[in-house]
Amino acid sequence: MSDHNLTCRLDTSNLWKAQTIFLRYGNTVPAYAVNRTALFCIQAAQDATPVTSQSRIDMDMQIQMTPIVSFGSKGKTQMTNTVEKTRAMMIVVSRMHPNSKYSLQTGNRWPVPFPDVVGYTLAGAKIGPKAPTPLERMANQMNFWNYVEQVAERMVSARHSSVAFLKASWTAIIEQLLPNVPPKYRRGFGSVDRGTFSKTLLTSEVTPARTNQPIPICIVSNTIGVNGSTDALEDKYNEAAHRILGPLLKSAIDREYQSKMEYAAAQGWRDEAGNIIQCGWIVK
Repeated sequence: MSDHNLTCRLDTSNLWKAQTIFLRYGNTVPAYAVNRTALFCIQAAQDATPVTSQSRIDMDMQIQMTPIVSFGSKGKTQMTNTVEKTRAMMIVVSRMHPNSKYSLQTGNRWPVPFPDVVGYTLAGAKIGPKAPTPLERMANQMNFWNYVEQVAERMVSARHSSVAFLKASWTAIIEQLLPNVPPKYRRGFGSVDRGTFSKTLLTSEVTPARTNQPIPICIVSNTIGVNGSTDALEDKYNEAAHRILGPLLKSAIDREYQSKMEYAAAQGWRDEAGNIIQCGWIVK
C-alpha cells in the first residue's frame, strides 16, 4: 500500500450532543437511533457528491491532438495520412508503454498490447525480408491508428459507466447500515445501485451500533482511498476522497446537527436547553 494519509478527521462533537438529546427524549431504540443518524449523514453526502457527465467525458476525450505526419517523396504524389488523433487515442498509445507518464500514474493498471500491423513497426523499420514501400508504410500507420481508435472507443464507453464512481462509493456503507435501522427508514433505498461497480467497489468498513452496548456507537469508513488495485490508483482515490468526499460528509454532519437542534427546540425539550446552547443553538 502507498504511504499516504488514510484518515480524515471530522468534528462530530456537536452532532453527538444533539444525538444525546434525542436518545433521552426519543422513543427509538438507542442503537437504531444512532445508526439512523449515520445513515442520514451518509445519504446526504452521497446526494451531494458530484457526477461527471458523459458529455464532459466525450468532450475531454475527443480533443484533437497533433496530426499524423505526411508520406511521400520528391517528385511523386504526396500521400497524407488524414487520421486525426484524439486525447483518448493518445491515452491508448500511452497505455502501450509501461513507462509512460500515464502508465506510471495508474500503476500500469490498464495495459494495451501493441498490435501486429503489416509486419513492420510503427516507425516503418523492416521486420520482414524487405523494407516497406511508402504505400506499405502508409497502410502500416493506418492499421495501427485504426486499432488505436477502436480501443479508444471501448475506453470511452467504459468511462461512461464510471461517471458516478465517487458517488457510488457511499453505497456500500448505506447497504450495511440499512439492516440496522428501523424498517420505516429503509424505504426509498431499494433503488440504491452501484451499477457496474457492484462486484468490485467494496468501499466501506461499517461497525453499526448494537442494542447491547451501554453507549451506542456507530463507526463508518469510506475506504475508496485505500481500495485501488495499484498503489498509484490508491493515491489518486485517496486524494479525491480527502479533497471531495471529506468536506461533503462534514457538511452533511453539520446539516444533520442543525436539523436535530431545530427539531429539539420545536419539541420544547427545555430540560436540555443547556446542552442545546453549548452546541451553539439558542432556544427562543
